[in-house]
Amino acid sequence: MLAKSLISAGIITDRTKRVYAEWVNMKQLESEAHDIPDAAAVIEGLKDLRRVNANRKVIG
Repeated sequence: MLAKSLISAGIITDRTKRVYAEWVNMKQLESEAHDIPDAAAVIEGLKDLRRVNANRKVIG
């Protein structure tokens, strides 16, 4: 469900899906329906993560 949520949110893109393909069958995920239970909660959580990451300070 996490990988499906990340695809729907646009975090896993054509450029990055090869990395995730090591752990997840990407073709199968893409062929499945995109209905995600509690999708609104997942999207809000992803927005929060983006906000936190946008405000972080780079160390090093």
